[in-house]
Order: sequence, then C-alpha cells, then structure tokens
Amino acid sequence: MATLKCFSAMVIIFLAMISLFFSGCHADDYLTLIDTICKKSQDYEFCSKRLSSDNRSPNVADLNGFALISISLTITQVQSTLDRIPGILAKLNDPLEKRRLEACRNHYSTSVGDFHNSFTFASRHDYWATFNSVRDGTNRVIDCHNGYRMDGPIATSPIDGDDHDVIKLSGIVLIIVDDLIRRSAGAALHKTPVYVPLHF
Repeated sequence: MATLKCFSAMVIIFLAMISLFFSGCHADDYLTLIDTICKKSQDYEFCSKRLSSDNRSPNVADLNGFALISISLTITQVQSTLDRIPGILAKLNDPLEKRRLEACRNHYSTSVGDFHNSFTFASRHDYWATFNSVRDGTNRVIDCHNGYRMDGPIATSPIDGDDHDVIKLSGIVLIIVDDLIRRSAGAALHKTPVYVPLHF
C-alpha cells in the first residue's frame, strides 16, 4: 500500500514537471514570436511592450492570434482618441484649430470602422481584405495628421501622439498580415503584398 502511494506521488510529481515544461515551452514560443514580429517593426520597444503586456498574448501560439490582438489594440487606441476629441474641441477657440480637429474626428470615426472590418476579415483568415482595411484605416489617421500641414500655418495636432501610436500599431498589424499572406496555401500564386513601412 505504501509502495502504491509512493508510486502515485511520483506520478503526480512527474506530471507536474511535464506540465511546467510544456508551459515554459509555450511561454518561450509566444515570446519568441513577439520578438520575431517586433524586430521587423519601426519601434521594437513599443511593439514588444504592447504585445507582451496584453493579457491575451500568453495564450496565443500563432500569427493569426497576434493579428487579432494587434488589430484589437489598434481599435482601442483609435476609439480612445476619438472619445477624447470632443473634450479637446470644447477648449478650442481658434476657428482653424477647430476645423482641423473636426476633420480629424471624421477621419478617426471612419478609421475605427475600417479596423473593425479588418478584425472581421482576420477572423475569417481573409488576409488580403485585412491588409486593405488596415491600410485604409491607417491612411485616415495620416490624413488627420497631414491636415495640420495644409490650408494654413503648420501646427502640431493636439492628438499628435495618438496619431503616432495608431500608425505604429497598424504597422505591427501589417507586418503580421504580410507574413500570413506569404504563408497562406496559395502563396506561390499570389502577388507579393506591397508592404511599405508607414512614415509620415
């Protein structure tokens, strides 16, 4: 009986060790994947911090999962900025500043829809449509940013930092989606995605 108990205890310890081993491997896998993605980004520290600090990341084992997380992070950033704009507008007196920020509100409002669409497409593994929607959503934010350089004196937008964060996040999405397109079943037949790092 004692021998049986001893054997049972050894089995439990063995299974626990195996569990810890595979958990460690999985942790290494997702961190390695984040490192691979972020080495291709414009800002490694920004990319690594955003992806690794998301609570969902430790449970992700593939690029599609990180595509969904990175799109989700971008949606959150765009929506958060959009929610802040009315409060900023209320404090502005200059007509040109108001007009420019109103234009940004419209651009961000359209952008959040584009990124929601990209999330849907990525969920369906339709990566070309994902790529196009992310590009469109990013271009809206770039249009907002560029609005402060046209039709009047050049100025810094009150949401300038937000613009940069959205563009960095969408750049991460495009890196991941570009890899997914290249790895897809029809990779040998499709044209190469035009992945251009986003600068403005």
